[in-house]
Amino acid sequence: MKNESVKIEDLSGIYLDYAITAHVLQFPLTIDYLPGNRIRAILTKVEGVNKAFSPSSFWAEAGPLIQQYGVSLISGVNGAWTASVNDSRAYTSFDPIEAALRALVAHKNPELEAVDFSWR
Repeated sequence: MKNESVKIEDLSGIYLDYAITAHVLQFPLTIDYLPGNRIRAILTKVEGVNKAFSPSSFWAEAGPLIQQYGVSLISGVNGAWTASVNDSRAYTSFDPIEAALRALVAHKNPELEAVDFSWR
């Protein structure tokens, strides 16, 4: 089993998908692996069927969360995006989805500094 901890400001890709699924939505999840124990996707059950969930990659999945939780996104002059929820701690990224989802993880878990992962 591989254990690692990733700071909220460093979450991206599959790590961010996991954090949103486990720490924001609190959905039961399964990790889908490729040969060699590489992670392919985070899966959640929807109507009894496992479904890949990748809000860090798809506006169709991130957009409703950003709207539901009132995430504020501001475009900076250097191309970076800054996001926060209710004037809480702001997170910056060149990817607006990434900035918004990081802010959401922090907002829903104010005491959380990093997300712990256990992979096989």
